[in-house]
Amino acid sequence: MKTIDHITISTDETKKKIEYMTTLKWDDTSLDERVATGEEIEFCRDMIKREMPTRDHLQLKIPDITFTHKMEIDLGGITCVIEHVGGVHADDSCIIYVPEAKVMFLGDCIYQDFYSGDWSYDQQQLTILLEKIKKYEVEHYVTGHQDPKTHDEMWSFFDDLTSIGEMVGEETDLHQAVTKFHEVRKAPPTEEQLEYIENFISGNRKTMRNS
Repeated sequence: MKTIDHITISTDETKKKIEYMTTLKWDDTSLDERVATGEEIEFCRDMIKREMPTRDHLQLKIPDITFTHKMEIDLGGITCVIEHVGGVHADDSCIIYVPEAKVMFLGDCIYQDFYSGDWSYDQQQLTILLEKIKKYEVEHYVTGHQDPKTHDEMWSFFDDLTSIGEMVGEETDLHQAVTKFHEVRKAPPTEEQLEYIENFISGNRKTMRNS
């Protein structure tokens, strides 16, 4: 944001997080120390080092404009509706919807929680998130890490993910969950589906630990 040097927008929650991050040091030693204390995870530490080998120039900029739930921006013929939707990946995740183009930018909101142990999904939170996404009339979705998807492509994925979560239910045993998947689908899970089964199981285990 500092490099682009334009007006920036975030949720109130994101602003607070960035304000805190401005108090941190970003050299290798400081990053390693935060991993050791559990404040940072190895994955993010390693990506920061790889993508930004030197960080002497790094200056974090506080967002200029903030909102709580939703805001609409008129760009002159194009409108951007920004809504805070949350999700397990980051509780301050937002979507951006452009009604004139029927395009939605999902960013990373649909991805797993990887900041608290094993990568995981929570079925209840996923359902809430998808309900927020579903209420918009969208023809194309743009995610953070894949090619743009048509409406049918995106919801085929969402439906499969939801179905897997429902099959896993409250199960915490991988073998039992895979057996149930095989019984329901009459076929073993693909490598990707197996990963999602493991994600929901991890989410159930986290719920049990925290209850």
